[in-house]
Amino acid sequence: MPLSMHPLRADIDNELHSRPPLDLAATAVVQMLALTAPENGTLSMEPITALFDHFGLDHPAAGERQTIREIEGHLLKWERHGEFESFTLAEAREPRHQGVPWRDRSVLWTEIADLVATHHPGRCVVACRVAVVDVGDGDPTAFDPTPYFEPGEMRGAAVLGGAGAMWTDFRIGKDGYTQFVTALQDMTPTRRGRLVQRILEIETYRFMAMLGFPVARSVQQKLTEIENELLAITNSFGDDDGAPRDRNADRDLLDRIQQMAMDASQVSEASSFRLSATAAYDAIVHARIEELREQRIEGISRPSTFLNRRMGPAMATCDTVRRRQQDVSRRISDASMMLRARVDIAMETQTLSILETIQNTSKTQVRLQRAVEGLSIVAISYYLISILNVFLKGGEKIGILPSWELAGAAIAPIAIILVIYLSRRATRPAKQIEEE
Repeated sequence: MPLSMHPLRADIDNELHSRPPLDLAATAVVQMLALTAPENGTLSMEPITALFDHFGLDHPAAGERQTIREIEGHLLKWERHGEFESFTLAEAREPRHQGVPWRDRSVLWTEIADLVATHHPGRCVVACRVAVVDVGDGDPTAFDPTPYFEPGEMRGAAVLGGAGAMWTDFRIGKDGYTQFVTALQDMTPTRRGRLVQRILEIETYRFMAMLGFPVARSVQQKLTEIENELLAITNSFGDDDGAPRDRNADRDLLDRIQQMAMDASQVSEASSFRLSATAAYDAIVHARIEELREQRIEGISRPSTFLNRRMGPAMATCDTVRRRQQDVSRRISDASMMLRARVDIAMETQTLSILETIQNTSKTQVRLQRAVEGLSIVAISYYLISILNVFLKGGEKIGILPSWELAGAAIAPIAIILVIYLSRRATRPAKQIEEE
């Protein structure tokens, strides 16, 4: 009997093997554009379809998120990610200098970039150019990259255990491109492609990570306002000095806390995705830097040092704001619980006071009832004995009784006991009556 396969098994396996690096020639120029989805929109297949139609290429398969095609002997790679998609062209040729700094836009790449700009509705977040230079068995760090960059501070490092070197200034040039130069010893085309892919990912993900920094700065002021109001409310919890609380005042505080919870929720909903994405992108940047295995070149700072010093504080700010959002939500919840507990205790105290008043009133009513019952017994007994005395006097006159006074004295206790018995029986508990 064949095994029943999980419906996602093939998709997961394909995902693990997707996004392979481009096989690069010993000398090459790699250029890439990364564009986000349009605001309040999603990425569509229109740009890649128009691009492939222009060059007579087969469209990507349904559901495909990356593909590699050959155009005029060069490799074109399209990749789709969650928030953006990239178009990369690897040309097997010598970098052409058109002055300093290096601006090398081939006719093919210019045509591709123009088509993307025409058909893509999103915004470009990354435009990057990488020069791959072959140094054979020579020392990669001896290569002079200065003609590729504008005058200024340049960063560089030996990579891949000394098998290569890379340089960049991490600046957007006048043509809109960030530029990298790699000098590599003899290695396989796939290994060259992996190195360039890591460089492109570092550049892409550092920009995607930094998108959270403006959001974090805009959120800070609102969080400060919420925190200050929350502090004022919690401080007011101890201002009554044991005096009875005004229920309207507590209700107003609850309304304020609920409004703060709504404000904090709106802030979180507007920024939580961006800040969480920033943390994820930052982690990818650090992972790719680790994979480069940087070694210091004398007299020049490493790219990782620049990113840690310049990008690190921004990422720390984003992380702090994300934690503050969680802390503010927790503190609002705690304040709400404290105030509700306070209101509940006040209501219980008030209810207990009412019950005590009712109990005291009931006791007073019982005492009055017993007093009335006693007076009623006396009055009833008096009238009953008076009536009996009338009969007794009549009995004496007709000769039945020798003395009505003696007979009345004998009957009076019996009459009183009978009145007490009947009175108690009439006022016995309802439960006792039901049992009888």
